Amino acid sequence: MSSERQDRFLRWCETRNHAELQLQMQAIGYESLYFKDLSLQDKRICKKLGGHQEQLDGQWINVCDDLQGGEVTISDGWIFRYRRLRDCDGHCITKKRTIEIKAGLDGDTLKGTLLHEMIHAYEGMLAPCFRDWLMLDLYARMARKIGVRPLRCYLDLNTHTLLVRPWHGGLFLLKSLELDERLGWKRGTVFGYGREEHFSRRSEEKQTIPCP
Repeated sequence: MSSERQDRFLRWCETRNHAELQLQMQAIGYESLYFKDLSLQDKRICKKLGGHQEQLDGQWINVCDDLQGGEVTISDGWIFRYRRLRDCDGHCITKKRTIEIKAGLDGDTLKGTLLHEMIHAYEGMLAPCFRDWLMLDLYARMARKIGVRPLRCYLDLNTHTLLVRPWHGGLFLLKSLELDERLGWKRGTVFGYGREEHFSRRSEEKQTIPCP
């Protein structure tokens, strides 16, 4: 952690209120429950990403690297604040490792908003090569869970987001859908921006959805 970021985090620790401390603890709890993949703590993922072969003296040998997944964690200097946000329920500022949540949210609305912003947080911490691999891994997992056809349809319905909200790309969509399935929520709930209604309506019209 850089000295500037550490100073910012320590100042927040000294001034945070009880509600913001609870929000931080809630996020740390969600990491162990829902984000072992993006935080590189999942044993299967660590084995696949860390294990590879290298050539030594003309021979290929098996190597297992430490991914240092502990560096990809929401508990490493992340600041959590409640704010009077007007245009959104949450905001993730990855450069400052800060998640802002709209004051007054509670229940599933708070949970969904926090999970949404946490996906952004992990995307900001992950190296690009890991983000690419995790996106493919999530696609494979979700294809087995909900089927290739509906998954491709959701991805196709979301392509315009790459232009108007480029920070909600393929990995974000796939992880948000995975969280929806685990929580028993409508698909699109964690993503937000009306996706739960849009995906639900198009699912009912699935016979007319063009899927390559």
